[in-house]
Amino acid sequence: MIFDQRMNNIMEKIGVHTDVSRVYIFENSADGLQSNNTYEWCNVGVTPQKDELQNVPYEIIPSWKKQLLGEGRVYSEDISDMPEDLKLILEPQEIKSIVVYPLFKMGEFFGFIGFDECTRNKKWSKSELEFLRTVSG
Repeated sequence: MIFDQRMNNIMEKIGVHTDVSRVYIFENSADGLQSNNTYEWCNVGVTPQKDELQNVPYEIIPSWKKQLLGEGRVYSEDISDMPEDLKLILEPQEIKSIVVYPLFKMGEFFGFIGFDECTRNKKWSKSELEFLRTVSG
C-alpha cells in the first residue's frame, strides 16, 4: 500500500512537471503475451483508462511491441500518423500525442511507462524526451 501511494505521488510529480494529461505504467503478464495498466495518474479533466486497459493482448497491437523494442520507444506528436492498429486503441482514449518507453527488469522486457497528451498535439522537447527516457530507466 505504501509503495502504491509512493508510485502515485511520483507519477503525479512527473505528470505535472512535464505538463501531460496522463502518466501510466503497464506490466506484462508472466507469459509476456498481455499487458496490464497497473499505475495511472491523470490530470484534471482527463478520463482514467486503468480499468479499461487490463489484459491487453499484444497480438491486437503488433506495432506497439515492435516500436518499443525495435526503436526503443513509441513516439508521436500526432497519433493520426501512427499505424492503424495503434490508432484503434489510442483514439478512443482521446490521445493526441504520446511518448512510451519500455521497462526492463533484470534485462527482460517487463512493461512500459507512457505519457499521453489529450488536449493538444504536443511537440516534445529534447530535454523532455531525455527526462522521460531517464525516468523509464
